[in-house]
This record gives sequence, C-alpha cells and structure tokens, in this order.
Amino acid sequence: MNAFPTTLIADYDTSIPTPATPPSVWHGETIAGYRIHPYASSYRLLTGEAFEELVTSIEELGMLVPVAICNGQVTDGRNRLRAVEVLRERGVEVAVPTVEWQPVAGRIVEEYIYAHNATRRHLTDDQRAVHATDLLEIIRAQSAARQAATRFGTVAVISTPPDSEMVRPPRSHCDKVKSSTLGRLAQLANVSHHKMQMAIDLADDIAAGLVPENEREAVIRGDKPLRHAGLTKPRRPAAKKKPVEPPSLEHLFDSADDDEADAVTLEDFIRRWERLKDAYPVTEHRELRAIALQHIADEQHRFDQR
Repeated sequence: MNAFPTTLIADYDTSIPTPATPPSVWHGETIAGYRIHPYASSYRLLTGEAFEELVTSIEELGMLVPVAICNGQVTDGRNRLRAVEVLRERGVEVAVPTVEWQPVAGRIVEEYIYAHNATRRHLTDDQRAVHATDLLEIIRAQSAARQAATRFGTVAVISTPPDSEMVRPPRSHCDKVKSSTLGRLAQLANVSHHKMQMAIDLADDIAAGLVPENEREAVIRGDKPLRHAGLTKPRRPAAKKKPVEPPSLEHLFDSADDDEADAVTLEDFIRRWERLKDAYPVTEHRELRAIALQHIADEQHRFDQR
C-alpha cells in the first residue's frame, strides 16, 4: 500500500536541464550529474537482471517516470538515473524529465523517500518496520519542535469575539496515537503499532549500545524475525520481592517496663503493633496479619497443652 499517491507531486517539466557537475563541497552520492538526497542513498540500487531490464526499457521507451527533486537533491529516481548513466556510457542519450517535490499534509521528504522505496520492494512487515526507524530521530525532533511551539505560544491563534467563541473538541486517544511518533511510523510502514514499537525498541537499544547493529541487518536481510532481534541484550534482573519472614511477636506482649510485666495495656500493644507494621511495605501487611494470627494460635495451643 503506497502511503504517497502520485498526486503528491506536480506535473513534471522536461525542460529542466541536466545539472552541472556538483561543486567539490558535495560529499554525497552523485549519479548522472545529479546530487542524491542522503536518505535516498541509504537504499540499495537495483542490480543484475532487474537493472538490465530497466536499462533496456529506458533505451527503448525513454524515461516515462520523472525524477523527483527537493532542494536540488534527487529524492526518487536513483535507479533510473543509473540506467541513464549506463546508456550514456554506451553512446545513447536519454532525456531526463524532473519534477520538484512538494510537501503535503505536513509530511517530510524522508517519509516520501521511504514510502517510494519500501512499497516498490517485496518487503515483509518486519523489514518495513525496521526500515521506518531510519526516520525515528527526524520525526521525534519534528514532534518536539511542534510541542515546544505550542507550549511557548509561537503557534498563531485566531481570536474570535466572545459571543462567537469556538470551543475546540478535545482530541481523542486514537487521534493522539495517530499523530504520535509511533502512530506516524506505523502508518507509514503499514504495520501494527505493536510491531512498530518492537522496531523502535530495537533501534533505541542499538543506539544505546545494548544491541549490536548486526541484529538490525539480520532483520532487513530476512534472516531473523523482528520479535527475536535483540534478545541477546543484557537484561536487568527483575527485582525480587522481599520475602516476609515470620517476625518474632513476643515483644508485642511485653510491657514497656520490664519491672511491670503485667502492665501491658491495649494502647501499648497497638503502638508496638503499628511500629512492627511500619517495618514492612503496605502490600505485605495482609500477610503480616496472617502470621500474627497464626502465631497467636500456636501460642494458645502450647498454653493449652501445659
């Protein structure tokens, strides 16, 4: 499912000439004289029979799909440009139609590049989810900037007269999830939120040095399912619940003053009992009471046997 229909870009213009050789300061990929967007360069080029078929098609029919460009960098069309480069080496000149990419609905150019590359390849849900995490930091930064703008009042607010005050309905939980980093990436990769969260967790663990990079590559190659990636990460041992040991309750019945052994009062007992409970978490008070009752029962049984 392509998240970016062709209507996102305007009608192409074949009059745009082939750009001059990029300046020496450009350190990115260049194909047929065109600078390639760094994120687009992260995807593998076609090779073998598939690439030769593309070269033959362009030689016979010309380039039917224009190359998309954003700020002077190619966002879509690397394989077509590579085919043009090969044909030029063979003495065959091919016109290169281009189109300027235009953002739509707040989408960033990296999302457009991802959509075109992910949907053209036979990728599994796991592979699409892991590829989508390439945009994780970009979308996180964009979300943080948007939240900061809202928090500090830099977003324009349209005022209305008091008698026509407009009340904006609160956003639903579903809307909040869709606009979140998780929701945007899941929609882009066309995977469930659960699977996308696994991919995000894997990316964060790799960034933190907890999981080696080859775990991600194994998922991309299809050698390992996403649910098994990163399982070698050192896990923090789960905190063991503090066992409640049967306390000695003898002192509860002792007098505060050893010289007055029979002077134990109810108030004195309650005070000692509260002090004993304070030594344990509230969640263990039920068990503590059970131990106390059992202790009293045992004491009574020993007294009756005398």
